[in-house]
Amino acid sequence: MKAYEKALKLCEEYTDCVLYDDTRRSIVINVGTTYLDVVELELTKLGYKLIFTNKFNNDNTVTCTFSYDHTPSEC
Repeated sequence: MKAYEKALKLCEEYTDCVLYDDTRRSIVINVGTTYLDVVELELTKLGYKLIFTNKFNNDNTVTCTFSYDHTPSEC
């Protein structure tokens, strides 16, 4: 299984909605703040970098964007 497919499956374990870009291999998710460290750690192992986060004051979730840090042929 390719890194991109593994990353999507991992994200699906922590959230109901995963937005992804097949061309750029980027992933956008909204996860609970308690899971952010775990998701970031596991995606980092797969070659992803956290490039954006946004937390709203009245919510215990974080919207995150991860970008794949390799050439598309390595996915």
